[in-house]
Amino acid sequence: MVATIVNDLSSKFEPSNLTAFERYQILAPILTKATNAYMRLFTQRPTASRNTRVRASLNKLFADAARNTPMSEEEVRRSFQGFTTLGMAGLMSPIPLSAKKVARSFQGTWEMRHRFTNGGRTPSSGPGGHTNARSTMYYDLTDAEKCQVTQLTVMWTEENHYPRDEAVKRFLADRPESDQTFLLASLAKIQLNQIDDYTVEFTDDAEIIGNHGDYQNRPRVKNRTIMMRFGGSESLLGVPDTRFVHPDGREEPVTGTFLLMNAHGAGPSAFSWIMSGLPPMFGDQRSMDTVDTYIKMSEDKPLVAGWEPIESYYNRLRDPNVFASNAAQLSARSQAPQHGFHPESIDRLRTYKRDYDY
Repeated sequence: MVATIVNDLSSKFEPSNLTAFERYQILAPILTKATNAYMRLFTQRPTASRNTRVRASLNKLFADAARNTPMSEEEVRRSFQGFTTLGMAGLMSPIPLSAKKVARSFQGTWEMRHRFTNGGRTPSSGPGGHTNARSTMYYDLTDAEKCQVTQLTVMWTEENHYPRDEAVKRFLADRPESDQTFLLASLAKIQLNQIDDYTVEFTDDAEIIGNHGDYQNRPRVKNRTIMMRFGGSESLLGVPDTRFVHPDGREEPVTGTFLLMNAHGAGPSAFSWIMSGLPPMFGDQRSMDTVDTYIKMSEDKPLVAGWEPIESYYNRLRDPNVFASNAAQLSARSQAPQHGFHPESIDRLRTYKRDYDY
């Protein structure tokens, strides 16, 4: 509920001609109180009464800030979201943004260039401070007119959001040390909607599978957030409204163990996912700051290993029985061994070499 509590997009938005500093001067008197109210969404258990109190508190603060200024209440609301996500850059005048262009920019295959966990200050960091990890993202523009995209993400990492020693004890203690690596894959259906000339709504419906924790049960989640553009590329603003989808279809609000603050594109060929670690929540372990950067390797329709459609690949990962029955046939078609969803060794992960090192 985080995104919708801050902004349900029900009010018309038209930016003023103010500069970032002028917007900051208008926001400054309410920033401390608004930020404290906002953070209650992550430090208090989600309940209907909590949501009502936080929404009412933020609405009053935004109305107070907008009074007798060139900014509308909706612009104050968007500016607060931009500032808490991007800092001063989020207060700059927004640039028109097209949902269709955003959808087209996703198309292709993206490879992780580097992952930094806590700025490289962990035992699992390699040369240059980047975490020992491999990941690929595949985006298939399935309907350009309706702005619909299918996304496959696969990741293999030595450390994933929790401190490694805590995560291993919690999830992988029964495995040989050499196999204590974390695998994740997800398949998401993304929908981009044009809200106004400056705003695109980003929603997805995803299933996630992994070799640890609840990911082994293939949870299904829905996310919703907004995108705006303040420079050469678009950014996701704020914290996504994330919902867990039960097998019977019921949806339950989720407060995650880490906080997606910003997915910022550096142009048509690279983007970064910036995730801010939260304090220990409701008895959980603390999580860590993680920054993942990907570069686009190809703009073609994505195929795993150059031949397999992304949904076929994911379906093999999620259903090991189907994988086992079809492995011989698939290997014969590709003339190569197939990927199985099982932990690889830490040594193989650590010795993986990219074409850069810094």
